Order: sequence, then structure tokens, then C-alpha cells
Amino acid sequence: MDIFEARWMQWRLGAVDRVQERARFPAPHETAEPESRLDAAFAPVLAGHVLRRVLATVRAAQHGGTLILIPRARVAEFSADGCYAQVKYAFHDEEPRKRIQTLMMAISKELVRAEGAKASTVGWEAYETSRARELVEMDEALFEVAHLVADLTRVDGAVLMTDALEVLGFDPGEVGDQVGLRVAAI
Repeated sequence: MDIFEARWMQWRLGAVDRVQERARFPAPHETAEPESRLDAAFAPVLAGHVLRRVLATVRAAQHGGTLILIPRARVAEFSADGCYAQVKYAFHDEEPRKRIQTLMMAISKELVRAEGAKASTVGWEAYETSRARELVEMDEALFEVAHLVADLTRVDGAVLMTDALEVLGFDPGEVGDQVGLRVAAI
């Protein structure tokens, strides 16, 4: 069973797509490139791919780790009073927290630009087979960020993220640490 193929997980990872919808793609009349669009399933599939990379990295390092995804729409509620979740190290609502989203939006735009001439709709298959240098470099950057997120879980730690893949914070789970990350009824 692949958890990333479950309908509920695809729906949850759809939050990434909703974030990307706000990204502005050039209108066909604003560019010399042929009209092409991104497959609606691309963002959730890419998000699942990023999460797989994080989990594979944690597993390969042979240390425990927890990845907790919360609904993006409920971040303020979760961080308001620490009732639901507390993290030892929280990220400010700035670019580093949204780095995965930024890379995914850049990848989406570049995929449409680089592969759009080959099809009216581009998606996961075009991404996997593309040899465009910019896409390869952005994919490597996404891989590095996935490794960073995995590294934040070192020594049985936890990382708190939104379903749109914003890294909210982490708790390294140091031995003897009594503060730790708490999560209650999400």
C-alpha cells in the first residue's frame, strides 16, 4: 500500500496546488512561448515526491524521526497558544519557511516554459523525462531542501509542516529534553 496514492493524502497535498494557483503564470499573449498549461495533478504529485524524499532520507540515516503535517488554513490556531503544538525552534513566516513552495512554483513555471512546446498540457511524465538544465538544477535544490528537513529530525526529532509544505518548526528530540513537540487532536 502506498500512502501517497490514498485519496485523502492526494486531497491534503492539493493544498500545494492551491498555493501554486496564486502564482502568476504568464498569459499566452505576454510570451513568445506556445500556449501550454500545467497538469492539475502535477503539484500534489511533486509534493508527494518531496515527502517521499524526506522520509527516505530519514530512513536511510537509520534514525527515528517524525513528520507532522497540519492544515495550512489552521496554522494560526495551532501556533496561537501552544495548546495543539509547541516546537522548540520555530521558523518565522519568511522565505526559508516557504522554500519548498518557492522551488515547486519555479519548477512548475520552468516545466511549462521548457516542455510546453511538446504538449498542450505538461505534468509529471514531462518533468521526469525533461533534460532541461534549469529543471535539473531546481530538482537538485528541492532534493537538498528535502535532506535539510530530514536532518531536522535527527535523534528522534520531529518537524512540523503545513500540508502546503511550509516548514513551521522542529524539535531535535535531544536526549533528556522534556519540552519536546506536543501534538494533540488535530
